[in-house]
Formats: sequence, structure tokens, C-alpha cells
Amino acid sequence: MITADLERTFEEVTGRSLAQFFQQWVYQGGYPAFEVHYSWDSEHAMLKLNIKQTQKVDDLTPCFITPIDLAFTVPTSDEAAKDEHTSETRTVRMRVISGEDGQVEQSFYVSLEREPLMIRFDPDGHLLKTLKFERPARMLRYQLAHDADVLGRIEAAEALGGSAGEERQSVDALKTALLQDTFWGVRVAATHALGNKGNEQAQAILLSALSELSEPQFSRVRAAICTVLGKYQAPQQAELAERAAQVLYNMLERGDISYRVESAAAEALGKTRTVNCVDQLLKFIDHPSWNDVLQQGICRGLAATGEDRIVDTLAGYLYTTREPLLRRFAAAIGMRTLASKPYLYSEEARQRAVTALSTAVEHDTWEPIRALAAQALGSLDEKRVIGVLERVANYETETRAQRDMRLAAHKLRTVDKADEQLKQLRKDLDEIREENRKLREQVGGLEARLK
Repeated sequence: MITADLERTFEEVTGRSLAQFFQQWVYQGGYPAFEVHYSWDSEHAMLKLNIKQTQKVDDLTPCFITPIDLAFTVPTSDEAAKDEHTSETRTVRMRVISGEDGQVEQSFYVSLEREPLMIRFDPDGHLLKTLKFERPARMLRYQLAHDADVLGRIEAAEALGGSAGEERQSVDALKTALLQDTFWGVRVAATHALGNKGNEQAQAILLSALSELSEPQFSRVRAAICTVLGKYQAPQQAELAERAAQVLYNMLERGDISYRVESAAAEALGKTRTVNCVDQLLKFIDHPSWNDVLQQGICRGLAATGEDRIVDTLAGYLYTTREPLLRRFAAAIGMRTLASKPYLYSEEARQRAVTALSTAVEHDTWEPIRALAAQALGSLDEKRVIGVLERVANYETETRAQRDMRLAAHKLRTVDKADEQLKQLRKDLDEIREENRKLREQVGGLEARLK
């Protein structure tokens, strides 16, 4: 059977032509990227939705002709319309067709008796799409508090995280969702939205929630809070970073029922880049955990600090197979994290990392470690390892590791690094890092004197 046979069978069963559906969703590529704008004309009680498909339309990706369901939650009375949390509502559903006659942008007008409290675009999630929907913050707050659909509440939380209007009310709405929503996924979305705010008020809410949500069923939420606390970084937000780092360190000291939470706390502690974060993380490197989950977080956290000395710490686990297998695996994860942020490290440190990873590719006895090392080498843009990767790939027996080695070698061979510009950029970054290190030492000295 081929695709055309399947299409013909569907048409025979449904009695409908599916040629257009198969052409745009099967034979062509891509998906619709919708950008939606809302406005309300109170004088004429008329709603306007401007729907635009923003994907690049070419021979491969079409302007999709597709039905779109819309749902409007409308207050049933003028009195109810004044209450932001009213339950006296009715839902008006309708369907529109986007992309007709190749139009990538269309406007639809809907007559409603009152301005809606909530608008859902494709509320049942039938469409494969991306969506950027600009709505007033009050609509998003209502959706976060009252939408029965968890995907709708997650959508509202994510949108409020990037919304600049009515900041105080939006933060309060996210706090309520974090502490009270019935689904952990909505709480996690509210956590990340608060993290996007990046201010002191949001941090205070997160720290309070981390303490309040101590029951085992909130482990995924606590892990998300720890992850978000890593966004408060020194030196940009030195005071907030110190506060976050202290809470994360205390979390590691007392432990948590969930290894996932401890691992997230360790990684976030490194991301704060506070003065003592490396020493604090190394204190827990030998703390026992299932499958070295905590050590994986510690190694990712060490790699996020940008301190050159951690390269030797991670490399030490990769130079010999006498180290425990899972500890080597955690170190390889850390090296892959380092490779994704090479600009944090000096050229000398990067070269030491490349040497250690090359050793792991050639000599480690466990395939997942060899695969991770190959992935990291592919991101470090050092062409001297191409020969090592290709040679080891020729006799590698595990297909995943072999594939990663060949992909890394191909990437290094084909990517033009613009060497001179890149070297100059790295030199400038190294100078900035050295200046930053000296400033941190001076600050540490001043703090010691004050104590």
C-alpha cells in the first residue's frame, strides 16, 4: 500500500475529497505559524480578529487552507461583565477558514452582545501549529483562573510571563496559579512565567512557594522553581543571585525526597555564578544518589559557572575508566553543557576540555559516554579532532555512538568558523572574563574586611 491508496480509501469511506488535505499536510512540508491580533469596538459591539500565517510560503511549505475553531466566553449581563472573576458566562463557538485563495492574512468580525472575557484559538488543539496571540492581560488572567482546559491555562500562564501590561495583577494571578492550580503542569508554567519576570517580587514568590510546596506530590513543581532560580545570575543581579544561591545551597544541604529536585537545585546553583558556587557544588559531588542523578546536576551546574578550574575537575573523571561508570557519565554530561557555552571559558580551558573529550571518545568502555563526548566535540569547533572522530567511528560497534561521531566530524569539517573574527572575539571575551575575575576577587576581599 502507498499513500495514494490510503487517500483513496479515506475518500471512499467519508465520501469527501481529501486531495487538498493530503497535498498540504502529507506531500508538502512545514506547518502554519499563526499570529493573531484582537480588538474590540465597544460602540458597535463588534470583535475583530486578524489572523496571519507567518511561515515562509514557498514550493515546500504552502499557505495552509484549514478550518479554525474559535471560542468566545461572554458575560451574560452587564453586571457580570464588571466582575473579572465572574462565572455568569456563556460560550460562543464558531469556525472560520484560514488561507482561502492563498490569503496569508485575513480579518474576521464577530458581533457579540458584550466584550468577551476569554478567547480560545483552536481550543481543542486539533491543529499542528505555532501560535502568537496578542490579548489584553485581563483576558489572560481570566483564562488562567477559569479555563477548564489545562492546555488553555498553560497557554495563559506562558503568555502572562511575556506580558508587560498590568504587571502587579499579572504577577498575583501567576502566584495564585503556582500555589493553587489543580494540575502540576499549570503550576510549572506559572513558575517559568514568574522566572521570565526576573524581578525581586517574582523571586520572593518563588522562594515562598519552594518552602510551602514541600509535599512529595509537588516534586516537579519544586524542581521547576529551582531551575528558574538559576536565572538570577551574578554580576547582573548580584543581590538576587546571592539570595537564590543561598536557598539552593540550603536545599542541597538538607536534601529533598526527590533526586530530581536536588539535581535541579545543583544545576541552578552553578548558573547563579556566585563567588562560592563551585566550592559549594564540589562539597556534594560524592553525596550518594540513585544513578548519580544528583551528580549529573552538579556537573551541569559546574559547567555553567564559567570558571576554568572546573574543566580539570570534569576531565579528571574522563581520563581513566577506573572512575565509576555513572560518575564518568555525569562528567560527560557536564562537558556537553560546557561545549554549549564555550564563550564562558578561556581558550586554554577549552583546549583542555577537547583533549579530555578526545580521550573519552577513544578509550571509554561505555557507549553512552563515547556518544556524549562526540556530541560535545561537535560543538567546540576544534578541527584537530576530526581525525580522531573519523578513525574511532570506523571501528565503533554501537550505532548511536558511531552516528554521533560521524555527525560531529561532518559538522567540524563543513562549518566555516570565520577563524580570524572568531579568534578575536574569543580574545576579547577572555579579557572581559579576566577583568570580571579580578573584580570578583576585589569584592570578596571587601566583604571579608567588612565581616
